[in-house]
Amino acid sequence: MVLIQIKEIPKGPAPEWVRKKWVGMLLFSERMPENAKEHDFINGEPIGNRNGFMVEKEYAINCLETFSYEAADWFRKNAPSDMRYLSFAPDEVEVMGPDVDKETLKKQYISLMEELKSNSKDTENKKQSP
Repeated sequence: MVLIQIKEIPKGPAPEWVRKKWVGMLLFSERMPENAKEHDFINGEPIGNRNGFMVEKEYAINCLETFSYEAADWFRKNAPSDMRYLSFAPDEVEVMGPDVDKETLKKQYISLMEELKSNSKDTENKKQSP
């Protein structure tokens, strides 16, 4: 298991406004197996294995909801119910550390998410200030 941070707008079938909401997110992930087959979840077209990272769909959407209810709602309405993972390409993420155990990742994750939420609230407050 590895902690990744989304650094670039992910490619995929979601509208750009939805995909932009992933940027900055920290997610627990697994490295994509070499034999994994990736598909566009809207049209079913194969996109090949990008040798990236896979994140459990429900977990990823729940994390996304902490930053954007609307983006999470889009995924809940449009991602197939039997889809288990979302994938991110290596050029879309930064690995936040080597493969580590879940307990260490959990501590890192909590700390970084609190920092991101704080930064996000500061940005929103600045936008709302006269």
